[in-house]
Order: sequence, then C-alpha cells, then structure tokens
Amino acid sequence: IEEAALLASQLKAPTHYSPLFNPERALARRNTIINGMFEAGFITEKEKNTTTQIPILHKIRDVAEDDATYGEAPYFTEFVRQQLEKKQQILGVNIYEDGLTVYTTLDSRLQACAERAIALQLPKVDKRAKTKDSTHVQVAFVALDHKTGEILAMVGGTDFLKTKFNRSVQAVRQPGSVFKSVLYTAAIDNGVPVCYEVLNQPVSILMADGTRWEPHNYEGTAGGLVTLREALKKSLNLVSVRLAVQRVVPPEIIIEYARRLGIQSPIEPYDAIALGATGILPIEAVAAYGTIANQGVYTTPTSIVKIEDKFGKILEQKNTESREALSVETTYLMTNLLEGVVNNGTAASLRSTFNFRRPAAGKTGTTNDFTDAWFIGFIPQMTAGVWVGFDDPKKTLGSGQTGGKVALPIWAEFMKCGCDTLQLSEERFEQPAGIVSVEICSETKELPTPYCQVETEIFNVKYLPQKTCSRHSGTKNKTVRKSGF
Repeated sequence: IEEAALLASQLKAPTHYSPLFNPERALARRNTIINGMFEAGFITEKEKNTTTQIPILHKIRDVAEDDATYGEAPYFTEFVRQQLEKKQQILGVNIYEDGLTVYTTLDSRLQACAERAIALQLPKVDKRAKTKDSTHVQVAFVALDHKTGEILAMVGGTDFLKTKFNRSVQAVRQPGSVFKSVLYTAAIDNGVPVCYEVLNQPVSILMADGTRWEPHNYEGTAGGLVTLREALKKSLNLVSVRLAVQRVVPPEIIIEYARRLGIQSPIEPYDAIALGATGILPIEAVAAYGTIANQGVYTTPTSIVKIEDKFGKILEQKNTESREALSVETTYLMTNLLEGVVNNGTAASLRSTFNFRRPAAGKTGTTNDFTDAWFIGFIPQMTAGVWVGFDDPKKTLGSGQTGGKVALPIWAEFMKCGCDTLQLSEERFEQPAGIVSVEICSETKELPTPYCQVETEIFNVKYLPQKTCSRHSGTKNKTVRKSGF
C-alpha cells in the first residue's frame, strides 16, 4: 500500500515530491494519499495507521553490482531499441511514450547458453593474455537461424554496464582466415574443383607503396602442390594468396562474392583480402556463413518479429528478406570442405576435445600477431560465430592464441548447450542431385586409367573432370583411397 501511494504521489509533481531529492515532502504527500484511501473505504484504519508509520526506503543503484535493469540480453535489447528509433518516424509513433509491445527474435534459452559459454571460457583467455584489471579481452557472439535470418542470441561484450559498444554489430575487425570461405566459394562457383592443386610455396608481392608483402603459413611451413580441400583444412595462407595472385580468383571477383554473401563493409581490391586483411562486422561474417548453410540463400539478419500499439493493433510484422546468392551445388561443396576443417583440420578439437559429434562445418580465423581470434560454424539448423580480441587492435592475445584455441571453445560450449536445450534432432547436410562422386587419379586428379591409384572426390556435374591421366602405365594398382567423406 505504501509503495503504491508513493508512486501515485509522483504524478502531480515528480521533482517536487521526489523521494530521492525531497524525502520529507514525498513522505507527507504519500501519507495524504493513504489517508484519502482510508476515507474512501479502500483500506482499514489499522492499515492506514500501520502504513503511514513506514519510512520511505530506496536504494541507489551501484553500477558495480550485478543489475537486472537491462534484462537478460542487454546488448541485443539496445540493438533492438536502435532499430526501433529508426522505424518510429515511418510508423508514426513515439517508441518511449506510446506503449508499444515489441516481439523480438531472441531465444532466451540460447541466449543463456551463449552467456554461459562465454563466462566459462573467456576468463581462461584473459588469464593467458595476462591482462590487467583495466583492460580485458572482449567478445562478440551472434547466433542466427540461417533460414529465417532471425537473431537467436547476441553478446556484444563482456560487461554492458561498463561499455554499451556492441562489438557484434559495431566493431569492424579483420576476419583473418574465416574470410577464406569467401575466396574458396568464388573459386568453386566458377568451376574450380575442390581437388584443384596450387603450389604451397612462398610468394612475394610488390605493393602500391613500393614495399614487398611476403605472407607465410601459420607454422612457417611450405611444400609442393596442395588441393583446395587440403589447403582449407590446414588453412594454408600461401595457397589462398596464390589463388588471388595467379588470378584464379582475382580480388575483384572475391569482392563480388563477399557482396553476394551479404558483406557490405568496404573492401579494397588488393591481393591481401585473400587472407581477410580487410575489416568487416562479426554479424556480416556470421550471415555469410549462414548463406552457405542455407544452401545459397542469403537472408538478412533481423531482430524484430512484430510491433503492436497499445491497443494490440499490428504496426509492423517481420517480412523475411532473402535472395538467392549461390547454387546449391556450390554451397554443398563448400559445406563439405568446411566439414573437413572440423573433422580433421584446424577445428578438429571440436571433435577430440569437446566431443561434439553432430554434423558440423566451420572455419577458424587468426589475424597477424594474434590480434583477432575467430570461429564461425554451422549445423543444419543454426549458424553461430565468435570473435575474441582487445578493443585496441594493437594489443595481442598472446603467442599461440589462435581461433581454434580461443574462439572455438566458446562456440563448442554454446552449440552443445543449445542442441541439448532445444532438443534439436541430429540432421545431416543434404547432398543435392547436382553433386556426384567420381573416381580420379590420386596423383594427377584426372580421370584414372587402369594403372592409376585412385581416390573418390565429389564434383558439380557441370564441371566434371574431362581429361584422362597420361602419367601412369604398367601394372594396375588396386589400392583405393577415399577423400572428402
């Protein structure tokens, strides 16, 4: 009763009767209302006498405390508020005063999984990076329903009370090797088979400013010819750069495919983009992988399902914005390559360490000096991505702090929790009719003669191998080695 009366007392003059700034006036006004309630027969005399003796108690919020004021997904909530501000003029409403009801895409169960995964894994990264209290490692996380574009979970940083900057949708960061999926998608969509071989050798590139750029593989290794399948599995930088330098996939084409996949951030047509040297937004990167997961259909990420006015009238309802970006054949080939990354490539710890056994595809990413660490991956029902790093791009996470070691554990914990919580059925990636298995020579990657050692590879029926191996003759070798499965 006393709290209700105090709230009612504020309506006449909120500042004059403020319990924070004018507590004596507030108490007198509150008790006047309580007496009026008694006289009107709403409360008994005993209730009146008791409640008028209760002092006004209030608590000033301590920003250091764990505060529920912003809800369970504060970065997402603020993102939605920003979206509403952009819409209010079109809708002809005041989002703060008109009593709107807003239905969002967030799944609170998945949000809890994301926050739990970050809370479990990020302190380990902080400890390894030996950060001081004033500077902590930051994180960005986005989970999408790639079929509808709905944002299912979002984390934009480690502490919303300290910084409202949402790294998921506002931080432009170098994607590193997660951008290689754009490069490989462009190659495959233009008829380059997954068994196409590229020399894994150093390359020196003269830059516009007269300097030379000499990229290298993460472990400093080099070698001979390597297929696209093996190169992506091991994330070989030299192969990726050579695809651009040798104009198998020139930078202009890479940019075209980045746009197809939904990446809108500015990208300059330099050979270095083959290694993800141009900054993009985390949500763009996740949506790009979602296009591959969604069999080539790009769907714009969205946060709002429906907006109603105070009378229940629908002012706006979600209209899924999607377009065909790639063929189902291209996206299946890319999915198959990215499955290889997870099964026995740079993301193999997803299987060996975290025991995640569902069909999954994804890619790790690490930028120079271990500044940015990424993992973006998907299962048939959902795509999610993680970025970890410092806000200051000059700071390093520390030697050896790769995407596989830093970002992948968060993804793994989230996806295990999400699949269990939602009780998702275990589904496989559907192979389209336009993809066929073909035996090829293990050495030349051409159609085998009776004397070749053979392996099985998958191809788009539009780009089947045509040339027969001319290298082998003699006794038939019956050993069969399979790859890609």
